[in-house]
Amino acid sequence: MASSSAHEKQREPKTKYVCGLKNVQAGTRLNVYNGKTCGWADGGEVRDQIWFLQPAGDNENGPFMITSNLTYKHVVAKGPYGVVELSDGSPNDSEAQWNLVPVGSNFSLVDPRISLWCSADKQCCSFTSVRFSNCVLDLAAGLTHNGVDIYCWPSHGGQNQQWTMIKY
Repeated sequence: MASSSAHEKQREPKTKYVCGLKNVQAGTRLNVYNGKTCGWADGGEVRDQIWFLQPAGDNENGPFMITSNLTYKHVVAKGPYGVVELSDGSPNDSEAQWNLVPVGSNFSLVDPRISLWCSADKQCCSFTSVRFSNCVLDLAAGLTHNGVDIYCWPSHGGQNQQWTMIKY
């Protein structure tokens, strides 16, 4: 019988960039709690705050699926103004696809094959929904308490819609 870790290794995405996603305004991390995404205090390198950004297709520069290291489910936008969900999703499902949009000028994807995002350790970006193109990943009102909902919300450029990628 295969061990649990061997089973998890088989489910792990093959092409991926491993990172934590920290909200610029609140300083909280994109987190999995009770089967849903939410903002949560920075816990360091805990599995519920580690994400795989995996290309949804053949282009290594995106769009990406944001996949939980804990559940192996993808962040899915179900509509504008809606809370994002975790779902098995398919790379062909536009609701599970996100474009990474750089914020500021110090951003470059140096070599996606070896998971180097840039010359610095941290990069600020927003994630725009492929299905709902005017909407981005949004920490509700930039609130800082644990369990704050994450939305697919119309882009307004606020820091609660900006995320710092932390490489692992």
